[in-house]
Amino acid sequence: MSFSYFLLRISGYLLASLPLWFLYFLARFTAFIFNHVIRYRKEVVLENLKNAFPEKPDDEINAIASRFYRIFLETMFETVKLLRLDPAYLPKHIRLVNKEVLENHFRQGRSVIAVGGHYGNWEWLGTGLKALVPFRVIAVYKPLSNQTVDRLMFRVRSMNGSDLVPIKKAFREIQSSPIPTLSYLIADQAPNPDNAYWTSFLNQETAVFLGPERIARLTNSVVVFLRMRRTARGQYSVYVEELCKEPALVPEFEISEKHIRALENQIIDDPAPWLWSHKRWKHKKPS
Repeated sequence: MSFSYFLLRISGYLLASLPLWFLYFLARFTAFIFNHVIRYRKEVVLENLKNAFPEKPDDEINAIASRFYRIFLETMFETVKLLRLDPAYLPKHIRLVNKEVLENHFRQGRSVIAVGGHYGNWEWLGTGLKALVPFRVIAVYKPLSNQTVDRLMFRVRSMNGSDLVPIKKAFREIQSSPIPTLSYLIADQAPNPDNAYWTSFLNQETAVFLGPERIARLTNSVVVFLRMRRTARGQYSVYVEELCKEPALVPEFEISEKHIRALENQIIDDPAPWLWSHKRWKHKKPS
């Protein structure tokens, strides 16, 4: 175990030992520091918001940015809390509104590709899904560039018994599973621009990750979008939006267009819970 990983893990466990109400207090204080003192990625946040919502005045953009920092830090502290959180906690704080949609597919023996974004608390959702659905849950992930953080996040994400599978091995895991799988993918990452579907997203030319569509076609899986909404601090509801039942029968890129449009509509409805500090538009469309 490297010293940096040991230090990060000990720090995480110490924070996770604190009650959530105190972590939320810390989040408020830290959000102020991030927003007004160290100005963590403030230029990225404001540029992203202005490009996404050119019709909004500066005071509204700044208000969304301030709310983003508060929600972002609360989400980060909620994620750290997973290191010491009772597994029975999450099912009581994440409500799957129309879970019968998923249960019907399970009874029919169909696997599901569940697409989400960096919205709400995607880590709580990925960790809590196993207790909410009858499927074998596969959390499909892309390893982080920072190996120390990646090791800790792997531990956090796998604590509830979900199977963490790298994107390159997802097809094999789904095909070999003895029971239907629900594969959870965060699909609003910035992919290789030469190996992506390009479309307009939040008023900008955007490269769309093709992983969900390709896996769905290869495995004949149903594709759904998980619309997560923050109903109160530490409380979330998730609505299952069915996007495609027969991936082999729809035109190429239709699945990708549908899930990116579902995410866009969610963000337009309530912008602040999305990860605006992410450099989502760092790539330009190849000419």
